[in-house]
Amino acid sequence: MAVFSACVSLGYAYMRGQGVERDFAKGNALFDQACQAGEVMGCSNLAESYATGEGVPKDLERAERMATAACNANFAPACSLVAFILLQYEGARRDPTAAAKWRRRACDGNYWRACFDLGLQYRGGDGVAQDSAEAVALFRRACDHGNNLACEYAMADVYAGPAQ
Repeated sequence: MAVFSACVSLGYAYMRGQGVERDFAKGNALFDQACQAGEVMGCSNLAESYATGEGVPKDLERAERMATAACNANFAPACSLVAFILLQYEGARRDPTAAAKWRRRACDGNYWRACFDLGLQYRGGDGVAQDSAEAVALFRRACDHGNNLACEYAMADVYAGPAQ
């Protein structure tokens, strides 16, 4: 797998233009090569490209399928990507309840950004029952792993109560 994780790294460099000329086609081809070899990070990165239409035709259904498969292979960031597809991308079916379940999987898989995002859902009652205590617990979990914005939200909610 080490060879294919290198494909993911090089693919990322092409997508961002880091040390090489930016080339979405080359980046996505490398992600696809890694994905075909079973490297779930490659699958997740390619899914994100399909979600955004970055270098490939935008295809939210394909993006969701690929990200779901990567999540089911225990790649927590892909679980969070499924949630983003369900909530953020134009043209996607909006399903905050399902998104919360995907974010919970990502958070439980130690993807701290998902803990913060799930905390926001609990804070506002978006797809889950509004629960300030759960929101603060999720913010603290993300804060404990370096998410400074989560620290600010946790403190604000503890001292002033959640924003309405």
